[in-house]
Parts: sequence; structure tokens; C-alpha cells
Amino acid sequence: MNEIVLRPFQTKAAEETLIAIDGFNYGVGILPNGIPYPSVRLISAITGAGKTPILAKIAGDLDNSIILWTTPASAVITQTVYKLQNQYRNILGGDVKVYSVDMMTRDHWNTVLNSETGISILVCTVALFNIEDKEGRAIHNSGYWERLKEDKFGGERKRSRLFIVYDEGHNLTRQQANLLLELSPRAVIMASGSDQDGGGLAALMHTGGAPWSEVIPDLTTKIDTPQVVKEALLKRRIVLEDCDLDRRTILKRTIEKRNYLEALISDSGVKEEKPIACYIVNGTKAGIDIWDDLRALGVPATEIAVHLSGAKKAVQADVVPRVGFFDSYTSKLTPIEIKETGFTHIIWNKSLKEGWDEPWAFVAYIDGVNSSIKDIQQKIGRFIRNPFRNDSNEPAIPADEELQCAYFYLQQDNEQFRVLLTEVRKEMAAKYPGVIEVVRGKREYQVIQPRESLNIPKLSIRQNRKKLEQLLDEIILKPATEDCSAPGIITTGEVNLEEQYSRIQKEEKFGTIVQTTVADVVKEALRQGDKRLVEKGWIDPELWETEKMKTMLAYSSPAFLQIKKQAHDYLDKVPFCLEIVESQIEWEIVPVKIALPKPDETDPKYVEMIRADNAYHEVYNGLIEGERDVANALAAESDCKWFRNPQNTGYGIGLKQAMNGSVTFYPDFVAVKNGRYYFIEPKGAHLITDTQINKLIQLPGEKFDIFAIVTNKDGSRDVYTITGKRNFNSINEAVAWILKN
Repeated sequence: MNEIVLRPFQTKAAEETLIAIDGFNYGVGILPNGIPYPSVRLISAITGAGKTPILAKIAGDLDNSIILWTTPASAVITQTVYKLQNQYRNILGGDVKVYSVDMMTRDHWNTVLNSETGISILVCTVALFNIEDKEGRAIHNSGYWERLKEDKFGGERKRSRLFIVYDEGHNLTRQQANLLLELSPRAVIMASGSDQDGGGLAALMHTGGAPWSEVIPDLTTKIDTPQVVKEALLKRRIVLEDCDLDRRTILKRTIEKRNYLEALISDSGVKEEKPIACYIVNGTKAGIDIWDDLRALGVPATEIAVHLSGAKKAVQADVVPRVGFFDSYTSKLTPIEIKETGFTHIIWNKSLKEGWDEPWAFVAYIDGVNSSIKDIQQKIGRFIRNPFRNDSNEPAIPADEELQCAYFYLQQDNEQFRVLLTEVRKEMAAKYPGVIEVVRGKREYQVIQPRESLNIPKLSIRQNRKKLEQLLDEIILKPATEDCSAPGIITTGEVNLEEQYSRIQKEEKFGTIVQTTVADVVKEALRQGDKRLVEKGWIDPELWETEKMKTMLAYSSPAFLQIKKQAHDYLDKVPFCLEIVESQIEWEIVPVKIALPKPDETDPKYVEMIRADNAYHEVYNGLIEGERDVANALAAESDCKWFRNPQNTGYGIGLKQAMNGSVTFYPDFVAVKNGRYYFIEPKGAHLITDTQINKLIQLPGEKFDIFAIVTNKDGSRDVYTITGKRNFNSINEAVAWILKN
């Protein structure tokens, strides 16, 4: 393997990091155990920028040090050790010792711990020092973790300088950070090309009161994407095709693109390499269906690897034989082994893991209509490395522009596709792409048990199935034959990584084809609007097999838009076919959790504890201002009892119409008085009209009532019920009126 030569931007990034570490005032900030806070450095760069050689350059200049170098997965350790010992040896320097921690003997450990000079790199996975991982306690159980501590802090390490290199640094947890601090590191260097949610970052340092938005840039060594592209480390462009076509037709385009690129690569003189097409799916069944489609489109089984959990068992259990089906997941093949085995088509789950990069993967199909933009963005980074090398094994730009691109095929709504293009461009060029969310430490909670038992009859949804089906038949009309045909449309967008722009490149009509059915259009709309209609058996599955429902139509046809609108009209009328009824099953009051305030915290949401003699729990907190007002008003009503209702685990009411994707409503407060139950929602903006409340939650009998409270700018309160609205000067007046009704 040829030695790596650092690019100018890589050398600059390493030098900038080393200067920052050297200039850090180590020892000024002290942890309670006497260990100084380390310098923290974030190296932020797009995938493919060469963070490993940058880290190697930094490590090689940290004289007389021990470096604990983490990798995200055990499968990467051997590769990392080999590269550090060989490919990056000229960057590290000949005297640097590199060890794989899980292969270290007692003599190795004694050599590392007793040496007072030199550089020792210990490569391990996070699991080896993560005591929460049952399989990752090797260092702790062996006692080497304690020995690795500096001698003045109770360990045996003679060298005072220890550094942490944390690859994929956005995965650092607070618990891991606290463990690493035990080793008194001089610096923690975190490299990542992904979002930094920063679970452990807050434990490593103090901001001095400054906001994170100001602190993070000062800690970050940022590598601009155009620099990486100009050095030929990345493909120059990302081309996304939004295909208004059926799946098999899109797969056919994907295969044709891969085959075309293979011919171009062969013509360029790199005959031994073949481009790879990846098919990214949501689940096992979809992956098996795509295998069937690929075979039907002429792809040999010997070229298809199925890397999906459970795929082998599913195929074995199926009555349909699939000759040549190869499950690379069960065979535990790594991505490198999959490529070396000769597979040119790989079916992956959408959890395509971070750390997997195959430069020869040029083409990707992402299954499903309207996949999330964030999900697509995360996958794009796995496909953008440039695989081409010259005779000296240096990155080289291929002559053909089409070999400088990564190609993605997907199905998105037009507006969502435009947003996707913009977001991909922004992510690739973000000023600090490695730091997105504000970093906060993990909060601790205390469970509060109920003071006494309370059982409330459950309210459930009863559907009139006959009415639901009759309504569906009336609203969904059989489309006219002439409206069902339309040319498929492919919209192609481009993101240029070098020049930092995105644009809609072209629209292409793809002939008149039929792609879907009325039933599929309706079912997809119902799943998005209220999944109970399709998934809970509220509609007889045989209804989808009628002649009308099996009518074929094209995605971009007038009929498609008509049926989609009719489905939405149907969803609006579904509540009139449903009824909320009192069931024979009872809900039993559950414990609640209070969030323990942090030292010096002043946020009243956590600091202010609500205590009331007439409450079912001793104390509540975590309430925002309007909720605290209601709680205090309920506490003043001595003739009722009440509790703060926890989301998801509390008392839930089935909704007649899904609301923001939820089919269950959890009122913020439940008050009990004279055998009646009052459901009080102080954030009731979503329930502010009589028709909305009536449509969503029309409660049965006289035992149950719901009240939505909206705060006005002048401090007065509007209380909404299914019968109207009342205005009150104060929350106490409003709550007193509620409990008298």
C-alpha cells in the first residue's frame, strides 16, 4: 500500500489544531477530583476529506505522549492499525508505536505505562471503555484502565501527557466523557463529518457562561468542502432524479445508469473496477421485493448481495423459490468483502451505517415515496468519495464528467424535492456542519408515586364500519379512462460541491405508462392521514379488490390528483363515522417524574415545584407558565382532586380524527369532582373552535368534559368547550367556573 501524502488543507488543519492545543491554559480549570479540564478540539469536515491522515499528523507531533485512539466499530480496528503502521507511517514518524488494545499483552502494557518518552497510540473501540456495554469491559475488568491513569492521580502512567482521539465524535455520551476525564487527558480531539448532538461535549469543558453558538466556532478546525473537491478526494457533483414513475421503472433506470458507468470506467482503462449500485430500503420485505425486481430486469443473482437482517429466514419461509439469493448480512461480509466478492448490486436497510464508505458506489436507489429529507441527506455522504487514482496512487479526476458524479433515484413531491436540493447544498457547505444542536448535559429525574389509587373508565373509539365503507364508496369515484394516462416525469436536480450551488437541471417526460392503482393511492393517503383506517382493520381489505379500486393510473395523471383529493375529502368526513364511548376497562393512575434542577439553575420550569394537598401526587414540576397557572388554580379548589397527566403514559382519549399524526389525546390535567372527570388543556390553540373540539373529542354521557384554555395578550383566559366559549379575567376564575359545570 502506497504512503499517503498530506494535502495542503490537511496539513493546515493539523497545524491549527496543534497550535490550539499548545496554547490551551491547561490546569486553570479544575474538576472536583483535582483533574484539570482538557483542551477540546473539533475537526469538522465533509466525509472523504481525509480526517484520519489529519489525525495521524497531529498524533505524530504530540511528543512523549500516550494517545487513546477510538474507532466507531470493532471491524475498523484492524484496518485503522494497519493504516497507521503502514499507509500513514511517513506522517506519524518511524518511532511511533501503534497497538490494537484488544491484542495487547502484559508486556505491551508494561512497556507503554513505564516509558517516559516516545509516542504510543492505543487503538480501541468506544466499547472498551464504556462500562455500560456488557461486552466492552476489557480494560476495566483487567485493571489496565486504573493503571493507565497518571501516577499522581493513582495510576502507573509515567508520561504526563495523554490525548484522546475520538473518531465519529458526535457519538460521545456524557457517561463516556466522564470516564475519559479520569485519565487526565491534555486534549480530546473529536473528528466528525456529521451532526454533533454533543451528549458528552458539555462534560468535557465549561463555556464560562458564553452561549454555545459562540464557543463552538472557537473550538472547531473547519475544512471547507471546495478545498476537498479541488484535491480530487470527492466526486464533484451530486445528481438527484425525482422520478414520478413506478418502482420497477426507476430500478430499470438505476441499473442502466450503473451499466453505462461500467462501460465508461472500462473505456477509461480501469477495467478491473466496476461501479456499485445500492438499493436502500425500509425493511426486509421491501428488500426482497427489490431482489425480485432486479432479477426480473435481468440482473444475475450472482451480482446481488442482500445485506438485510432477517432476509435469509424470510426467503426460506416463502413458498416462492429464489435461486441464487445471497444473504451477505448473515454471512457477516464487510462492505470491502462484498465488493471483493464481485457483487455490483447491494440491497441495504435504510440504517446504512455510519463509517461505511465505498468510493466505487456511484448509484443509489432510495425506496419509498417521500423519504425524509434528513434520511436522504445522511445517505448521500456515503457515496461521494472519488475512487480514481493515478499510477502513483494519487487521487485523480477522471476525464469523463459523468464519472465525477454520484447519482440518486427517488420519489419526492415537487416542493419537497426542491427543499431537498437546498438542504443538501447547505449541509455540504455549512460553516460548522459538525455542530448543529445546542449541547446540554443529561438531566436526572425522580419518580413520584401516587398518594392514593384512582381508576378512570377508558374512553375508546367505536367505528361504524358499514358507514366508513359506504362513505368511502361514495367519495372515491372511478376515474375516467382518459384521465388515467400521463407521461411519467423525471425531474433532475444537481448539487455542485465545488462551486457550491444547487439547481433543477431538467425535466424529462418518460412516455405514457401506468404505474399504480386507485386503491394504492387511497391507502397511502389514509396511512398518512389516519393509519388506523388501513392498519387497524377499520375497512374490510376486500374493499380494495373491487374493480374501481383496481383501476390503473399514472402517478402524474389527472386521475392521480383527483383520487388524492377525494381521499383527503374522505379523511375530513371520517369523524362522523366514529364515536367515543366509555369502555368497561379502567385506567389506573400512574407515577409521574419530576426533573431535578441542576446546580445554579433558575428556569422556573424546573425550579418551581407545585405542591398541593388535593393533588394525587406530592409534587410536580417541568410545567411551563400556563400550565403552572392551571396547577396553582386547581390547588386552590379544595373540593376537587386533580393530577398532572403525563404524556404517553397518562390517561389518553382516542381521537376521532388524527391530530398532528397522533390518534390519542393526553390532556395536561385531569380533575375529579363528585364522580365527574374534567380534562383541562391549557395549551388549547389546536382545540379553539367548537367544531374542532366536537370533531376531535365529543365525550360520552355526563361524566366527562373537556376544556381548552387559551391565554390572551391582556392576561385574560378564553375557555372553550364543545358548546361555546367563555372569557374570564383570571385563571382562578376560569378553573372555578370549569369545576362548577
